[in-house]
Amino acid sequence: MDNSYTVVFAKHRDIKNWMDLVDVVKDCFPGLVIDDYQKMLEKSIDRQTAICVKYNKLIIGVLIFSVELKCLACIAVHPQHRKKGVATAMIEKMLHLFPDKTNIWVSTYRADDEKGIAPRALYGKFGFTEDELTIEHGYPSQKFVLRRIN
Repeated sequence: MDNSYTVVFAKHRDIKNWMDLVDVVKDCFPGLVIDDYQKMLEKSIDRQTAICVKYNKLIIGVLIFSVELKCLACIAVHPQHRKKGVATAMIEKMLHLFPDKTNIWVSTYRADDEKGIAPRALYGKFGFTEDELTIEHGYPSQKFVLRRIN
């Protein structure tokens, strides 16, 4: 990722810009309820568990995580800024915020879903491995786990 991108914790003043990005990528998130998502975002900002990447003052990447639940809850990158290291930079920042020996999980698309190709490769790059198959919001999903406990 080049230096025209900055990775920062989101602030309440970023909510509109963040939600504009969510509107662009909403089709990638089955079961997304915008009002519920915005409430989660506001709480995550207060907890400093909302990371974003800015490019020319626009938010082009977002990530929400939970230390309590030990999960990466949501990640998205604007289609025009993909394959530039944006998602990698956000995950790296998130991982530094977890204790070293904490397992972290994320739910993503299943292997037979074309929407899963990029996210599954991204998580695999960090050492996340396939775990249980699930259904989330009525959509077939799979849990990936980064095992950091020996």
